[in-house]
Amino acid sequence: FAFNLDMNLDEFSDCLDTAKYNKRVKANYDEAVKHGAQQTPTFIIVTPDGSTTKIAGAQPYSAFLKIIDPLTSAIQIEQP
Repeated sequence: FAFNLDMNLDEFSDCLDTAKYNKRVKANYDEAVKHGAQQTPTFIIVTPDGSTTKIAGAQPYSAFLKIIDPLTSAIQIEQP
């Protein structure tokens, strides 16, 4: 896999061998399970009030806009 992506194989092997990112990967996995993610890709959008919306599967750009546009229009941008 790493070879097909033209990655540095020594660095890739070292990363796997040291388990440097195990905690981060596990935390991300646990968060995904908590929100009901059962496939990839799955995106969890968290609003300022803490509510979440899940977008699962390969979705068109319009599916993201439908959720994100109302959130961004509600945010007031401060002018300097």
